[in-house]
Parts: sequence; C-alpha cells; structure tokens
Amino acid sequence: MDYSLLIEVVGGGILSAFCGAVGFSLRRNIHQVDEALKEHQVKLEATQKEITDFKLYVSQNHVTQDELSKSLDRLDETIKDLVDAIRESARDTRESINRLQTKIDGKVDK
Repeated sequence: MDYSLLIEVVGGGILSAFCGAVGFSLRRNIHQVDEALKEHQVKLEATQKEITDFKLYVSQNHVTQDELSKSLDRLDETIKDLVDAIRESARDTRESINRLQTKIDGKVDK
C-alpha cells in the first residue's frame, strides 16, 4: 500500500478543513467587527446630534464673554451717570435749602 498518497489525501483534507475553519472564523469575526462598527457609528451620530443641540442651546441661552463685558461696561457707565445725577440733585437741593435758610434768617431778623 502506498502511504504517501494516503498521507497526501489526509494531509490535504486536514489542511482544507483547517483553512475552512480559519476562513469561517475570520468571516464570523469580520461580521462581528462590522456589527460593532455599525453600533459605534449609530452612537457617534447620536452623540454628534446631542453636541449640536447643546451648542445651539448654549448659543441661544447664554451670553458670550464679549457680550457680558460690553453689558457690564454699559452698566458701569449708567451707574456713573446715575451717581453724577444724584450728586447734582443733592447739590441743587443743598443750594435751595441754603437760599431758604437765608430768606428765613432775613425774615427773622426784621
């Protein structure tokens, strides 16, 4: 009996079976990787939408540093103008009171 032919046939069969098993395993793993990538893509798109929605919310509901600085500068100017107006009003009131006291003193002396 010629064992070399038998060894070739059995070896070829084992090699074919091994290659088939490796090919099946690779195909299954590639399919699993593809499914995982699809799931990650869906999650990525959802995260990107959330980020876009958050950016829109922030831009509509929060002021920028520049806008805040400008508003605070305007508020500071308004407060300065108000303080100046109060000082002027107080000065006018003091002058009016002084004139009244002068008139009253002039009337009392007579």
